Order: sequence, then C-alpha cells, then structure tokens
Amino acid sequence: MSTLKETRDLLLVCYVKRIIKSNEFAILYDVNMSKYPLFPYDNYKEFSLDNFSEEECIAEFRVEKNDLPVS
Repeated sequence: MSTLKETRDLLLVCYVKRIIKSNEFAILYDVNMSKYPLFPYDNYKEFSLDNFSEEECIAEFRVEKNDLPVS
C-alpha cells in the first residue's frame, strides 16, 4: 500500500512524462491531498515535563508545574 506522498510523487512523474494531462493531474493531486499536515514527529525528542523549568511551564502552559497531574 502506498502513502499519499508516494501517490502524489507518482502523479507528478506521470504529469512530467505526459502520461496524464494537466486537468487530470490537478484533480487527482487534489483528491490525494491529506486533510491534516504532515508532522515529522521522528525529528523531535520525546516530550517530558521534567525538561521544563517552573518558569517555562508558566510561560508555555499558563499553569505552575506542580498543578499539572503526572501519572
């Protein structure tokens, strides 16, 4: 099974090689767009409240660090 990105890339190749026409490309590319933005979550370190100081918690979350439940 291919991803939406792979499908869009293949559509672009087909358009450049003139396998599909511009109106077909536009429709198919639009249909194969994700409704949600792609976030490369692998590029970010895991979230941990321990990494935040008390001041950062107030600035980022508008609550004190001790007010947030930890389970």
